Amino acid sequence: MRSLETLIRVQRRQLDQLRRDLVALETLAEDLRGQAAALEQDVKTQQAVAKRGGPEIAFSYPNFAQWAIERRGRLAASIADVDGRLETTRAQVSEAFQDLKRFDIVLANRQQRAREEAARREQILLDEIGLEGHRRKRA
Repeated sequence: MRSLETLIRVQRRQLDQLRRDLVALETLAEDLRGQAAALEQDVKTQQAVAKRGGPEIAFSYPNFAQWAIERRGRLAASIADVDGRLETTRAQVSEAFQDLKRFDIVLANRQQRAREEAARREQILLDEIGLEGHRRKRA
């Protein structure tokens, strides 16, 4: 039973690490989505400035637009990558949790069988004591 307890302890550590990884990935995904939203807001702001500004400002807008398009593409690729890793990690967390539960159930069953066996042995001992006492009274 000792090795099963060790296995459960190791499985819990792995599950905890996977959960920490999942939280980190979710934070990263949220940050990337925030960056994408901020970029879109910057694009709208720059478009408004270019419309109101003179020819000098309008002249520099295409460079900004090119940079924004490239940045948007990089952010979209990063978000897609993180989303894929999130799904994989969620599946790993689910699997690790199921394994941990299986081990917990096996341990609980073994402990229950051990208690039942101890109770059975105790009952046999008490029965023997009772029979011996009964024999001595009759003798």
